Amino acid sequence: MKFKRNLLKVFAVLAVVSIQGLFSSCDTELEVVQTINEEFAGINQIEIESGFLDVIYRGDASMTTVQLDALLESNRSGRYQIDYREEPGKLIIELDQRNLGVTGRTRGYIYLTGPLEMEMDVEVGSGKGTVSNVSGDQMDFSAGSGRLVVQDVSGNSIKINAGSGDLDLVNLEGNTTIEIGSGRVSLNNLLGDISINGSSGSYKIRGVEGMLHAKLSSGNMDLSEIDQLGKLEVSSGRINAVNSGLSGLSKFNASSGNIRIQTFSSLNGFNYNLQAGSGKVSVGDSSSSGNLKIDNGSPYTVSGVVSSGNIEIRN
Repeated sequence: MKFKRNLLKVFAVLAVVSIQGLFSSCDTELEVVQTINEEFAGINQIEIESGFLDVIYRGDASMTTVQLDALLESNRSGRYQIDYREEPGKLIIELDQRNLGVTGRTRGYIYLTGPLEMEMDVEVGSGKGTVSNVSGDQMDFSAGSGRLVVQDVSGNSIKINAGSGDLDLVNLEGNTTIEIGSGRVSLNNLLGDISINGSSGSYKIRGVEGMLHAKLSSGNMDLSEIDQLGKLEVSSGRINAVNSGLSGLSKFNASSGNIRIQTFSSLNGFNYNLQAGSGKVSVGDSSSSGNLKIDNGSPYTVSGVVSSGNIEIRN
């Protein structure tokens, strides 16, 4: 029995040593497998699919060409490669998975500087994307589970999509649409109209000089300093607006969620047609658990429907 116990101990030690050797062999130092340092002229549009890599584009008023600096490190070469090519007026950059059978660790970045005037189409996977100081007719940004920072960007149309990622948006100019799943959105200062369609995420929108429409499922949305509130719709979530204006397009719908509006608009400047099931609706000092109609002789009517939630409008 003693011999067997000693033999088991030997096997256990050998097993531990083998596992340690396996992990140490997988944790080899990363080596540079690709570097890019290129300059491109005549570019007015950039498309990027960066995957897990960090990507940055920064507009510079002194530049007329696009400078690309990129780096890829890995402990298993041949797994990924940064591909780039030129088409007339366009630079396309993609992270390409070359060998599905190769495993290991890989990291890197794609850094670009270029002119202020540039159309952008940036798709970030699990990495971080930052686009700043740029203007173009069409601006498209998307993120999977990564983080997307868009700052000092203007365009006739700005489209932003995210799955479970984070969006940090600062100083945008142009009509903007945001589609997001369960991520987080922070927006500060927008000149233009905005439409938001979200699920269970968290949203903080501040400083919109334009009309805002929002549709939300079970998430929470905090609005402040919005010029005009349009259609707000929520299921079991919450929409709370402070220091925000009503409009002739204001329409509020809630199921079991809550919509609360604190407005700088004169309450007497609008008519109201609000309907409640088992919920409650209120405008100023007037409230009802059924229908609430107020005729102030205005050409504009604020309407709303609530099931078991609440709609509250006050100064």
